Amino acid sequence: MWRSFWGLVPLFLLGLAVWWVGSSVLSFLTSYGCLIVLVLVGLLSCYASRDITSIFTPATGLFGGWVFVKVAGLLTGTSYANVFPLLLSFQSASPIVIAGRVVSVVITLLVAGWFAFSGDDNKLEASDVDGLHLVNNPALGTARWATWQSMKGQVASGWPKERGRGVIIGKLQGQVIRFLANPPVSPHVLVVGGTGAGKSVGFVMPNIYAAAMAGDSLVVADPKGELLQATGGWLQQQGYDVRVFDLLSNRGQGWNPLETVQSEQEIDLLADTLIRNAVKDIGRETAYFFALEKSALMAVMSFVQGLPPGQNHFLNVMSLLIQPSDVLGQLIKNRGPKAAVESWGQVESAKTSPLVGLSARLNIIRQTGSLLAPEPGAGIDFSMLRARKTALFCILPVGDVSLKPILAAFYTFLFRRLCYGQQNINSETRTVRLLLDEFANLGHIGNFNEVISIARGYGVNASIVLQTLSQLRDLYGEAEARNISGNCGLQILLGTQDFETAQIFSRALGYAAVRMRQDRVNLTLGKRYLERGADEVTVRRALMEPAEILRLPAQKGIAVIDGKPPILFRKINFSDEQLGKEVLSHGPGIVPLRSDPPESVNLFDLLTMTDGDSCNSDIDGLF
Repeated sequence: MWRSFWGLVPLFLLGLAVWWVGSSVLSFLTSYGCLIVLVLVGLLSCYASRDITSIFTPATGLFGGWVFVKVAGLLTGTSYANVFPLLLSFQSASPIVIAGRVVSVVITLLVAGWFAFSGDDNKLEASDVDGLHLVNNPALGTARWATWQSMKGQVASGWPKERGRGVIIGKLQGQVIRFLANPPVSPHVLVVGGTGAGKSVGFVMPNIYAAAMAGDSLVVADPKGELLQATGGWLQQQGYDVRVFDLLSNRGQGWNPLETVQSEQEIDLLADTLIRNAVKDIGRETAYFFALEKSALMAVMSFVQGLPPGQNHFLNVMSLLIQPSDVLGQLIKNRGPKAAVESWGQVESAKTSPLVGLSARLNIIRQTGSLLAPEPGAGIDFSMLRARKTALFCILPVGDVSLKPILAAFYTFLFRRLCYGQQNINSETRTVRLLLDEFANLGHIGNFNEVISIARGYGVNASIVLQTLSQLRDLYGEAEARNISGNCGLQILLGTQDFETAQIFSRALGYAAVRMRQDRVNLTLGKRYLERGADEVTVRRALMEPAEILRLPAQKGIAVIDGKPPILFRKINFSDEQLGKEVLSHGPGIVPLRSDPPESVNLFDLLTMTDGDSCNSDIDGLF
């Protein structure tokens, strides 16, 4: 008997515990039931929208219920002192309070639905492909859209603060994505976007801001001068020395190529770059004349380089190129340095003079005024990019290919001075960030294929902005284009209507294993409506097909970081951001005008000098 009694005690205690827990839970649900419902709705909204701010939807609903109860109380003459405790519970209350609870729930559901269906459109990005559910099947494909967790180590969130680093990509789940380019990933960026895709406001302007926050020097290829107009004044306020190389007007500073070149090898590179970008196609028939024109240009440049400061500029090169071949040859052989004489020897041995064709190809330089003939000491010196915070804007015309020789030469020697001529690179060396918008309009940059491979080691980060990937291939050829794009640790697509570009990005995104439904129907007469079924099968599918990339929504973009899943992000419109409005409010700042072009060399005076005179001293006397 006693054993039976003591055997019932544990059951009694268990029942007592269940009763106590149940009554406590019931009491808790009664006291805070409405709050629990609202919080659950907020959590579901946060999960569905991938937006952390949606967690505050319950507060919005409670505030709406509080306003309802207060207004209803005033209208009915009823006073409610502590409204929130009444709204949070499921206890019996007046009809107005019950109606307030309903209003709170309804408002919370409405706000949660707004977050879920009109938010960042990334709510299915990691687990779905165009509505098809992803499954784990490595044999078929492992591609996934990136999440913040999967990008860890190569990205940071938020706009950069002072001394912060990173390349702005766009927004994911409402937060700004910054590409950090931690080793071994390359810091260079390839951006592709058709006309109207938002390359300037979505990539270049945000990254001008990012570079300024990091304290980097900037080189910006600026079509039509719009980027200088938008950010020049703000950069000056941030302590930047703003320089302008303007091919459209007489603003800014000039650049003297003949003061930049430092050896016969560089004169050869300058001549090659100028002529290569002035000739549409160097085939077998034109290769011979290309070599002749190059030799002639090298001879004249070597001669003019030896003139005194103020006269050793490119306008004098153009003045000598229009002279008769025999007269120019006599001057070079009698007065020129050894390098000029050797180059001219190849020209003299030719049956036809290359001067007429060469002068015609480079005729556009005559119209640039003091752009390539600045006053001594007043031109652009590339070493300033390392010495102090400098923003160099290169303003270029869109669609005018005649200026490509000048642009290509400018950027060729810019890269050469930043890389090959830079010594003692360390952590204190100022990084130079190049934002090369409309890269195809810059022409064929000499040795660019090699430079981009070593630029990181010299603190040079390049962002190449194109309209289509075929532009890079047309400019540098298939092999070099592959090497250039392969040296870019981040590749961004802002939108395209070029099928080849869409194909390349589709392959870069990879393939995924997805679950697909297959319907079965027996087509035998009499069984068509009786034997039906459906199966789910796992198939291999591109993360995005080329046709889907062509239909990419205007507000979306794709980014591929080496070693990380691809990112489906929302583009930034810098002019709509609060900090963007602050940057853009300062205008272009103060940009000086260039001086008038100098007078050209008087060839007659050079020819009438006596042979026994010293060339340099006599020329000093003439000018």
